[in-house]
Amino acid sequence: MNLNASVNSIIKERKEEFYQSKYEYYEKMVFYLILTSSIASFFYWGTDCMLYGRIAWETLLPRASIFVFLAIYIVIVRKSNNYKLCIPAAYIMAHLVVFCTSWAVLHLENRTHANEGLMVIECIFIFLGFAAPKHYSILFHLWMLIDIIIADLFIHYSDFLTIIALHFILIIGTEILIAYIEKVFQDRFVSNIRLNHVLLHDPLTGAYNRNIFKTICYPGTNMINIKNAGLLILDIDFFKKVNDTYGHDVGDVILQRLSKSVEGTIRSDDYLVRFGGEEFVVILSNVSKEILEDTAIRIKSAIQTELSDYSITVSIGGCMYDEVSDYSNSIKIADEQLYYVKQNGRNGIKVV
Repeated sequence: MNLNASVNSIIKERKEEFYQSKYEYYEKMVFYLILTSSIASFFYWGTDCMLYGRIAWETLLPRASIFVFLAIYIVIVRKSNNYKLCIPAAYIMAHLVVFCTSWAVLHLENRTHANEGLMVIECIFIFLGFAAPKHYSILFHLWMLIDIIIADLFIHYSDFLTIIALHFILIIGTEILIAYIEKVFQDRFVSNIRLNHVLLHDPLTGAYNRNIFKTICYPGTNMINIKNAGLLILDIDFFKKVNDTYGHDVGDVILQRLSKSVEGTIRSDDYLVRFGGEEFVVILSNVSKEILEDTAIRIKSAIQTELSDYSITVSIGGCMYDEVSDYSNSIKIADEQLYYVKQNGRNGIKVV
């Protein structure tokens, strides 16, 4: 991904990740919004009783039925946090609040407060829009007009046209606000991507830096969360002599070309880490000792082909990660193999 691209280009390339991130940022707000609005819609039964001047048994079932749907919603969001499922579920819950409310209003003789109730629902739609893709928001918000039209077939609002006109204006205003909020979150999302890239990557070679270990280890531990991981440590032979001969600028170019050469050899889910100076660590996933050694051979060959104009050779040491200890122990073992190669003429590979 080109981090110098425009915000819109980055969002287009990582659209799914963006919308998932947006939902997760507002996830708790959405959950508690649906929870409180559902409970509040039931407690409007108290106002029904006040309007009747007695216990309003007629509206108890319509008001209480929201809890059935709320239970289903809670199960959904506890099982998954995928925005493609949870955002529609939240909007459907908001519409079910409208449905249950309209069902209760159908039994009331005094319907003068229906419009106020619909205004409350509009507020719910505004806050749901914070977490939703804007096209979801538009779709489910327009559905609100359909709810009102269907409800009017049974309730016969005295000010139906006023309600429709008012809600249409509110929908336009709300969607403009939500589009702006999404744009602000886009800027935040891209800024975080760029910041994380700076924090995790070496500025010279583009390889990862040591901070990457914090992201690939189990939380709070130094144990790598990668199955069947293997580690290689490679070092350019006589790199000081290269710098002395060609200069540090050429030395930097060599490091950059070496990094590209290794990245072109390993898989997309493997990691190349600049560990310090001319020393690099390669972390491979789902490998055996044989595959690890074969990869080391291919890396060594690719580097020497890429840097043949400078007659560069590398020494490589490696080992399998035991998956139960601090990763630094495995790096130490791999480094011991590298030291063995260097003590025995360099330009070789030793993997245990």
